[in-house]
Amino acid sequence: MVHADEIIALPEFRLLTACLIWPHDEACAQGVRQAAADVGDWSLFARMARRHRIAGLVQDALRRAGVEPAPDAAADLVQQAGVIARRNLASVAESTRLRRLFEKAGIDVLFLKGVALGMQIYSSPTPRHSKDIDLLVTREKVVEACDLLARNGYRRVLPRKDSSEAEMALWFRDHKDFVLHGAFEIELHWRLFNNDAVLGHFDRKAAGVPVVLGDGLSLETFDRELQFVYLCAHGARDAWFRLKWLADIRALLARTDAAEIERLYRRAQALRAGRAAAQALLLCERLLRLPLPAALKNELEDDWRVRWLVRIAVQSLAGDAEREPVEMPFGTTRIELSRWLLGQGFAYWGQEARLTLGWRDPKAAKLPWLLRMLYPFWRPVRWLYSQAFRKSDPRRGPA
Repeated sequence: MVHADEIIALPEFRLLTACLIWPHDEACAQGVRQAAADVGDWSLFARMARRHRIAGLVQDALRRAGVEPAPDAAADLVQQAGVIARRNLASVAESTRLRRLFEKAGIDVLFLKGVALGMQIYSSPTPRHSKDIDLLVTREKVVEACDLLARNGYRRVLPRKDSSEAEMALWFRDHKDFVLHGAFEIELHWRLFNNDAVLGHFDRKAAGVPVVLGDGLSLETFDRELQFVYLCAHGARDAWFRLKWLADIRALLARTDAAEIERLYRRAQALRAGRAAAQALLLCERLLRLPLPAALKNELEDDWRVRWLVRIAVQSLAGDAEREPVEMPFGTTRIELSRWLLGQGFAYWGQEARLTLGWRDPKAAKLPWLLRMLYPFWRPVRWLYSQAFRKSDPRRGPA
């Protein structure tokens, strides 16, 4: 098995990271041309771009730098980037339609990530890969919002339509969103993370800003400050196993001076996402040439938990050149364990224990009393089986 450090040292991986340094100006182009000179396997490079979902950004950087990959790899990258661009343009149209529906219904909504984020940090909705549409509404409005979507071409797949009141109560307690399928997959959030100790309290109204997509089209999303904190927490919860997420952080911090980087980090600390932000900053410094103030870097590296989180992220990010951790047996084990290092306090750890151990499952499954008593012994066996014979994520809908 190839070690993660060996993958990071590959010329193909170094070229990937060179293509992610935003903006794609002449300084970036020089780095891309220099890294491209050492690439020997362009097919591997294209497959790695697909693995990390960054073909749109990679293709743009190569084009601006005047670098021509091998013909087969070039065609593959063009095809990947074209799919991303077309999908995003369709997402712009659908997101705009949804915004108008919500506005007419009197439901305040924020658009998380997606084309709104792409426009906010890349000044274009097309290069950044976006799979679904994430919407954030208040807990009081989520059922009304779900019904609105159901009347406009979407069907709820999680939780199931036949869920009982008890099962719905458990879903609201242990999950962050409903999942609906239609023209796009929609994640309808009422909170940001399953563990509501993570960014559970912020001023929703003060945090929203409009992002103009063009010709009077706009979507409401997080302001730059909260966007940084949210993106750090989001990437850290999955141990940054895609370069796509680090690229967003790097682009958000483009042309940001040392004082601003430190101010954003202190904001993350205040919102109890300090270790996630520290992990993101150190990874960007190591892989994407983000300049960090020396004093701040020393402070971040002084925390043994942050150093451990960085090592875990590197293993998840580059543990396999072409497969994601979610596609490999026991691939997410390291990610799940790393979540215990991200937060602190009994509120955080108590919710992580509930989410990890799933002690509410017997109630949801309505097991008989005897089986319910035996369930704690069955849970580890079921976990081992699910990891060893991993199936596709049930949340992933058809394209």
